[in-house]
Amino acid sequence: GWCLALAPAKETDLEHDLQKLDTLLQESFVHPNNGILEMVQQERDRYFDDLEFAKADLLDDEIRLLSAYRDWLNFLYVAKDLSFESPQLTIAHGQLTHAELNGKSYHFPADNPPYRGNELLALPLAAVDEMKIIYDYIRERAHA
Repeated sequence: GWCLALAPAKETDLEHDLQKLDTLLQESFVHPNNGILEMVQQERDRYFDDLEFAKADLLDDEIRLLSAYRDWLNFLYVAKDLSFESPQLTIAHGQLTHAELNGKSYHFPADNPPYRGNELLALPLAAVDEMKIIYDYIRERAHA
C-alpha cells in the first residue's frame, strides 16, 4: 500500500511534494499495520536460518520495541471510540461511565473533547491511564 504513495511523475526537482511526504510518514509511522515489524521479523528469521545468531539477537530488541509501538498505536486508535455495555458496567469513549457494585450504582462523567484533524492520536491526558486499563481488559476478554 505505501508504495502507491510514491508518485515520481508528480515531483519536480525544485518543488517538494508535502502531501506525498505526509502520506509516507503516516503510512510508515502512524498506522499500526505498516509492515515494518513483519519486515524486521523476516530479516531476523533469515539471519537465524543462516545461523547468524548474533545478528538475529540484535534484531530481537528492535522487534520488541516495534511490537510495543504497534500495541500503543492500536490503543491510541481504538481508545477514544471504545464502547461497551453490560448490566454491571458501561464504557463510553474509552472511559467508565457507569458501574454497578455491591448493589450500588456509580456514574462517572466521560471526558470527550472535540479533536481537530491533526489530533488523530490525541487522548485526554487525565483519562489515558483509565483508557489503557479498560482497553487491556477488553482486549484480554476478547482473546479469552
